[in-house]
Amino acid sequence: MTSEPVLVAVDFTAHTLQLLMAERGGGPLRREEWPLPELADDEAWSWEVGGRIATMFVHEGEQRSALALAVAAPGTVDPVSGRLVHSSGQAAWDGLAVVESLRRHIDAPIVAEGRTVAALMGERWQGAAGGSGDALYVSLRGEPSAAMVAGGRPLRGGHGQA
Repeated sequence: MTSEPVLVAVDFTAHTLQLLMAERGGGPLRREEWPLPELADDEAWSWEVGGRIATMFVHEGEQRSALALAVAAPGTVDPVSGRLVHSSGQAAWDGLAVVESLRRHIDAPIVAEGRTVAALMGERWQGAAGGSGDALYVSLRGEPSAAMVAGGRPLRGGHGQA
């Protein structure tokens, strides 16, 4: 049985991977969470995270495909290349090619952002900043960070950080 393509959200920290598979309209279909081991390089990260995403698609005999993937990464992400420029997770992840690494496993559009920017965009979509063109989001969990939207667009400093 083939089902409609789904959206996949990926959120990872230094020690945890969370995945969400959702319908086009955003309704959740499946949530999964795993601990992340130490992952020394792009290849190890690619196999661990990409493999977990791929296995999520095998469920109850349904054949699913990815419409798109959105990744929230711990630290500063270059949104054009999808590279984790500075990791606030594992130190070995500085320079991690998030988008390129996932494309080894999944042939779908993939976007990566820092977790703080992703949280701000979530707040604008369905949270406290719903519909606001200007907002500031400050996270004090772990390494403090901030993200800002002005005129509906995320602002990035000279080095991609707020």
